[in-house]
Amino acid sequence: MVEEQREAFTGQANAHFAGMGDVARQYIANDVTITFAGIALALIAMVALTAGALWLIERRIVRPLRSITNVASLLAEGRLDGELAVTSNDEIGMLQQTFNRMAATVRQQTSDLELHYRQVTQARDALETAHRQAVEQLTIIQQQQETIRELSVPVLPVSHDTLVMPLVGALDSTRLIQVQEQALERIAATRARRLLLDITGVPVVDSYVAQGLIRVVQAARLFGSDVTLIGIRPEVAQSIVGLGINLSSIRTCSDLQSALA
Repeated sequence: MVEEQREAFTGQANAHFAGMGDVARQYIANDVTITFAGIALALIAMVALTAGALWLIERRIVRPLRSITNVASLLAEGRLDGELAVTSNDEIGMLQQTFNRMAATVRQQTSDLELHYRQVTQARDALETAHRQAVEQLTIIQQQQETIRELSVPVLPVSHDTLVMPLVGALDSTRLIQVQEQALERIAATRARRLLLDITGVPVVDSYVAQGLIRVVQAARLFGSDVTLIGIRPEVAQSIVGLGINLSSIRTCSDLQSALA
């Protein structure tokens, strides 16, 4: 009897424990399901947040930065009319405003440089024009000086083998050199045998002038031309004698008519 009761109790206990195990497994299964569902929801929420963050970054940061890069490329290519639209009031917006100010500064400086270049080009053209005019004026002046030099010491032919050089005014070192050059050039060009050196218009003949005239005579003789000094006025003769200048080697005449006769 006792044995039957113990076996019955044991069976009941085993059945009870079996029922409790089923209940426990059911609870565990429900917890696992809830846990996986929560994890899935968390992952979905994380993906949604990530997508939203990426979209926000694309809209608020990437697009404005790409726009800045595009306008900067245009600016580097010399297209200075680009300007950014300010999309926000945050740091990106401040960067856009700063970039616009920088682009405006570059445009202004470029405009100033272009204006300065045009001014420099105009000044250079004006300088070149002035230089050409100065060269032309200098050429004209040199030609006029040459004409004046020839007129100041003219050499005139009076026959096929005779030249006359009338000298007027004071004779300094420069004019004495011109006298010698003109005389020798004309003698060489015309093969003249006589040169009549008329000093009627020379107010003063000192030792320096006399030595210069003597050099002209000596140089002309080297070209085979005989020089006659004419037109020595009384006061000039007295000055020559007073200075002790020896003109004995030079033929002299009182006037041009006598020299030609």
